[in-house]
Amino acid sequence: MAIVAVGSYAISARYHANRGAAARAPTTATEAAGQAGPWVHFPSPDGRFSADFPGLPTHSDSPSPLGAVEAQTWIFVNEPEAFYLGFADYPAGSIPSTESSTVLDGAMAQLTAKPGRAMTSLTSGTVQGYPARFFHISIGDTELTTVGRAVLVDARIYLVDVTLPLDQALSLRVARFLDSFTLAPAPRAASASSGPQQLPALPDAGRL
Repeated sequence: MAIVAVGSYAISARYHANRGAAARAPTTATEAAGQAGPWVHFPSPDGRFSADFPGLPTHSDSPSPLGAVEAQTWIFVNEPEAFYLGFADYPAGSIPSTESSTVLDGAMAQLTAKPGRAMTSLTSGTVQGYPARFFHISIGDTELTTVGRAVLVDARIYLVDVTLPLDQALSLRVARFLDSFTLAPAPRAASASSGPQQLPALPDAGRL
């Protein structure tokens, strides 16, 4: 589960490490995407989930130490906040339903594997019927915390979280982002007599 855990904190740490840098106007589309603005409803390119970000997120493919695992991340940073959504796909059928707790607990262990990170709250639950973990993690002596949830959907694990100052952890912005994460209904298999099915058009991913 390391691929999911690494993305959020590596990106967030890089931005927070540069908080003292002099401010300047964005010079690229990627930098401009990090500017605060109206909330943006983001439907995933594959149509399997959506979320509302407080600005246009930037997308990246995460390098995977697990070989065949595909990982994607989207992040919106507006200092001192970082809003993160990522997932990793494992081979179909590789995670039996009876192992969901083991997988999620392993992901939680990875999130606190680095020195200075401590789990301050962890509960089990579900998101739209899928097994999930809801967590708060303190980050050393930075006065930052990460609030989020991990959701296991078949062979895909999602991580949705916000890193921000501890005194803002209960803000409406955090709740709005986390609660906006929505999984699309699983597609129904077409019956032999139903004929061809027209698939919905995928969202335009070019804006990322």
